[in-house]
Amino acid sequence: MRKDLEKAINVIFASLAQTSQLKYKAVFDCWRKSADPLEATSLDALAFFNELKNKRTVKGNKICGETRRLYIVILNSIYRSLIDFGLVNKNPFAGLSKKIPKSPNEVRPIKLTNIKEVHRLFEACSKYTKKGIVKGAMLTLLYGCGRRVGELHQLTLGDVQYTDDGTLYIQILRTKNKRMHIAVVPDSLKYWIETLVELRKHDGATERSKLFVVYRSNGTPKPTMSKDTLRMWFKQIAEEAGIKGISSHSGRATSITKLLSEGNSYKSVQDFSGHCSISMVERYDKRRFVISKAISKSITY
Repeated sequence: MRKDLEKAINVIFASLAQTSQLKYKAVFDCWRKSADPLEATSLDALAFFNELKNKRTVKGNKICGETRRLYIVILNSIYRSLIDFGLVNKNPFAGLSKKIPKSPNEVRPIKLTNIKEVHRLFEACSKYTKKGIVKGAMLTLLYGCGRRVGELHQLTLGDVQYTDDGTLYIQILRTKNKRMHIAVVPDSLKYWIETLVELRKHDGATERSKLFVVYRSNGTPKPTMSKDTLRMWFKQIAEEAGIKGISSHSGRATSITKLLSEGNSYKSVQDFSGHCSISMVERYDKRRFVISKAISKSITY
């Protein structure tokens, strides 16, 4: 089991950027000095968090609250992946991470993906392998439907529906704002979703079965997976496509910006994204100011 843990940790770290690998390794090494990673409980996690309050940096300064929060977020992420690998049954940091508020000044930088890069991402997903089809379906929902990666891992086969005229859509029962949302799949990308549904039915899946699964080397699906696995897949796809600096959330920002650039109203894009307000859509608008198209050019007196 210990050897399996080391292998799993190496796989998790290998999927990260080099700077993140060093950060994750330092955090996990600090944690394993405090408790046995395979036997740890929520009480151990809480004790570790309290220990961090007295821990000091190399320069002798106390670790700030934001850094302590980062430690817990990283360990929470690692344990979700360890659950996927079947090495642990519970995440000792799950409850603790929810109690630690984010800094009000924390802003997530989002980089857009241009059209050529989007094509390269999809080209990195093989249409002839189960893993490739799952990854292509994931990209479809990120870039074609503007969905959050956290919404994907809970989808079931029953959530994939058609209208009477044959329009393919995904029924997302629980979004970030706790509302149901209908995500219409673009005709140009529906191949990936339809193929994944057929693949899952061939596995013997029912309408209540998960749509996204991890396929083992022998071709059989694992019963559970986490959103961190999806994020890991996205990073792997981006690396294969040779694209740096993007995240799974880039698909949402890219699709929203593309629709706005094509002249769609903020209200219609809000219906697409499922945001609570138009002001939230505006935050995702990454269009740049073009001097030659400035409205001031049309002013006359």
